[in-house]
Amino acid sequence: MNKADAVEMDLYLTKDKQVAVFHDATLKRMANSQLKISDYNYEDLPLLLRTTESHYGENLKYTATESDTLKIPLLSEVFDIAKDVEAYIELKDPTEETIQLVGNLIEKYKRAHITNWHSSIYSQAKRMRQLFPHIALWVTEVNVAVLFLSLLLGLCLLYTSPSPRDLSTSRMPSSACKKKKKK
Repeated sequence: MNKADAVEMDLYLTKDKQVAVFHDATLKRMANSQLKISDYNYEDLPLLLRTTESHYGENLKYTATESDTLKIPLLSEVFDIAKDVEAYIELKDPTEETIQLVGNLIEKYKRAHITNWHSSIYSQAKRMRQLFPHIALWVTEVNVAVLFLSLLLGLCLLYTSPSPRDLSTSRMPSSACKKKKKK
């Protein structure tokens, strides 16, 4: 059986503090609701539409099969299914509570060595590092750009954003490190 080398997930908290895996800020495109995940208790979330349009283009559609589950998955369910698959997680609404819940799930499932997480909000990324220093953060393009410009301008001593160790102890997916077998 083939398996993925890595999985990227965006996370939101439901009203009853369940960690749901979902990309969009609202449920409109995927479940025909104007509300957000955080507006619902998990059990009350609407089912996903059987046919949805991709956010990558108007002509791209996905149609679920009859056997596909249309319930929005929980992070714990994804961890149960993808036990040894590397994970790249973005906290879309990274409150202190979200950071704690997600960090605790990563620890509960003993995934710190194969999980990278991220927040585009610097103060929250810093908090993630403080609370869970053993879970790698992936660096954002903004962090890289600021560091690069600081290097170019000779301002490294004045650079106050986090150091690469603070924000980007990131690992390459294992597949990128494997040598290709010759046939």
